[in-house]
Amino acid sequence: MKQCPKCYGAHRPQATCPYCNHGYQVAEKAELEERAGELTEILEIQKKEKKMEVGRARNVVTLEQIAMQRGYSPRWVKKCVRLRIYRLGECNHETSLRNII
Repeated sequence: MKQCPKCYGAHRPQATCPYCNHGYQVAEKAELEERAGELTEILEIQKKEKKMEVGRARNVVTLEQIAMQRGYSPRWVKKCVRLRIYRLGECNHETSLRNII
């Protein structure tokens, strides 16, 4: 809905007010600017940045903060910790994992 500044009549968006024929000014759109460069999908870049952020996390508290910011489940933090421990070879059995997490 749009409201006319002259008669205050409410109506659907149109070029003029149907009640008092007040004409609305249309703002000119800015022209697009072209730049030289390489196009990449933003989603790929964002995905890579998210992975890098998780990789830079050095403790569980940082991983928990990332999970809260992104709306992830607390189980995501446990999974990340388990994967890191498994990759580093610091743990050989499940019992010591329970002590860490």
